[in-house]
Amino acid sequence: MRRGIRLLGTLLASAGVLTLLWALLVWQWQDPFTAVYTKWKQHQLASQYDKRTRSFEPTISGVTQAAEQQSIAREAKQYRRSSRSTSPGIARRTWRRSRTLTGFEAETASRSRSRTGPSSTP
Repeated sequence: MRRGIRLLGTLLASAGVLTLLWALLVWQWQDPFTAVYTKWKQHQLASQYDKRTRSFEPTISGVTQAAEQQSIAREAKQYRRSSRSTSPGIARRTWRRSRTLTGFEAETASRSRSRTGPSSTP
């Protein structure tokens, strides 16, 4: 009985020490398994992109600036289409325009409100 309790105590103490070491490892270097997986996936994506850039042949032709802009727009459109169909890893982002005041604008706005508020009228 005593031997079993001693063995259980040793196992629990060892598990506690290993858990603390794992916590220290994750705290210092993030999760090592995720880091290795991320590095591997990034390498795959980089090689896919390298293949894609090697196969790209620009056909920008234009005598005038407007013709060149149209040619660039056409190339960009073709690139977007091929990105959607062949590369599920490429995320398409949509940007919404947000109206967030910067520190200076917020300060200016609060000053102008304080001048035009009820306390500023005679």
